Amino acid sequence: MIEKFSNQTNETIWDFLRETGNSKEVFSSYFHEVIYDEPFHFFFYATSNEIVLVCLDIVENGRVERADKEVKWTEPYLGIFTKVLPDGNVSKSYKDLRLSPAMILYSNAWEMRNYLSDSGLFNELPTIHLMLLTNTHIVNYPEVLTDWQQDQWKPNGFGFSALHNLQDLSRDIIYDCLLNGVSFIPINNDLSIDGSEYWLKWEEFLDKGTKTNHL
Repeated sequence: MIEKFSNQTNETIWDFLRETGNSKEVFSSYFHEVIYDEPFHFFFYATSNEIVLVCLDIVENGRVERADKEVKWTEPYLGIFTKVLPDGNVSKSYKDLRLSPAMILYSNAWEMRNYLSDSGLFNELPTIHLMLLTNTHIVNYPEVLTDWQQDQWKPNGFGFSALHNLQDLSRDIIYDCLLNGVSFIPINNDLSIDGSEYWLKWEEFLDKGTKTNHL
């Protein structure tokens, strides 16, 4: 499953997520967070030995940003995305800074893995892959992607992939198929599917509201 996620492109990702969400072999679910008034949408996919955590990062259309390579939440030094102005310069205005969605994704994955480990229910933890999908244009995309993959995630046991410039992402679309309306990305939360036990433990953690985001 992870290899298939890693091979996606801007042209294939939505059909792939729809296909995966309809699969009878992959458990999938959805959750979202609001951090410092910013919404973050997540999709959780699991088989018996793999988990993929996908973060949808949705900003206003046409936004251009420079991304920090840092992903660990270590206040006061937080990873940020900074708006790039039409003249090509990085904005120095505080209002043009926002939390790095890569940091938020990493934070969730780190806490999820620790919680699954601490639960004592699993003899062997699944392989975890992280995927960031964003409609912003990241000007340093090739360089920061290499940093994320080699320097940040890999030493900490996570695989990582990212797609930017995804124009199909919109704040007007309902992504959670559990809400009324047409589902943009379907999910299959059939608890008989191998891998659903990982979600049940993580959902229990989310419901307790004990996430720290300080990693």
